[in-house]
Amino acid sequence: LALGAEAEVAWAIPDDVAIASFEDSPICHIVRPQITALSRDPAQLGADAAQLLLDRLAGKDVDEVVEPGMELEVRGSTVGHLP
Repeated sequence: LALGAEAEVAWAIPDDVAIASFEDSPICHIVRPQITALSRDPAQLGADAAQLLLDRLAGKDVDEVVEPGMELEVRGSTVGHLP
């Protein structure tokens, strides 16, 4: 959506506007310039959720869950705009 909007107003990415995504989807890699995004491991998140469910069904207590943090994958859509 943002890529189409910037084309309508003749902005250049990343010179005039930077674009970043909360989810590192395949489209972030396909478009040019590639889009900066937060990256996480959805398969691991799913496996952790399944294990928590199995633990709860088995009557185990689950006190606190700490998931691994996301990592920022800096790509061409923000080059020059991030510290």
